[in-house]
Amino acid sequence: MTVLGLSALLLIQSVWDDSAPKGRWAASTPQLASEFLPPDMAADAVSHVVGRGITQGGPPFSVRFEGRPNRTGDGFCVRKSYYVSITHPDGEPRAPVVGQKIRLGGCDGIFANVNPGSTVQGSKNALRWLEWARNTARSVGSLPFALTCRDEVSHGKCADPREALANLPVEKTFIASKWSRKPHQWKFAITETQPGQLLWDVKVDATLGKSSVELVWMVPPPF
Repeated sequence: MTVLGLSALLLIQSVWDDSAPKGRWAASTPQLASEFLPPDMAADAVSHVVGRGITQGGPPFSVRFEGRPNRTGDGFCVRKSYYVSITHPDGEPRAPVVGQKIRLGGCDGIFANVNPGSTVQGSKNALRWLEWARNTARSVGSLPFALTCRDEVSHGKCADPREALANLPVEKTFIASKWSRKPHQWKFAITETQPGQLLWDVKVDATLGKSSVELVWMVPPPF
């Protein structure tokens, strides 16, 4: 599985977002949160999206709640997400799946889902390292890490790998994931527009003495 791992399947594109839910599903966030979430989670929820299965016109498949964003004093903003799967015909929910999200910079914009098996602090450290690598690519002189770039869409994104890294929109990271048990090896999914469009699949190894960045410009895998 690529960097679009389990949390992406659960929290991003396993359903179609319903832009105009009706009836019970058109209720406000506080109303739905009080119905589907424990009190402490409901108190944290500030927005939600109702999702439906791929079949158009089908019953609601899920409700995804976003928690309140909070600055952490280290240059990041964090929030929780609460994914409630609905499988019963009458809309009875399963227990919520709690996810962690981070964003480098302010609290406005795209947050990165921290995949299962990864930690918030580890994700922060790795994303900060990637930001440093990008800033280094913008400077002069040789790079102190190996850099590769592969374009799977033939849009010329990797004509100059260093320029590709220098222009990488790190603040639009939407998935953070470990790719090995070693502490400094991470993968990120980064969009230039919105999740679901063409993306950068970025693999970093921040291990001292053998650090590297691998960029792949690609189409999101099908679900």
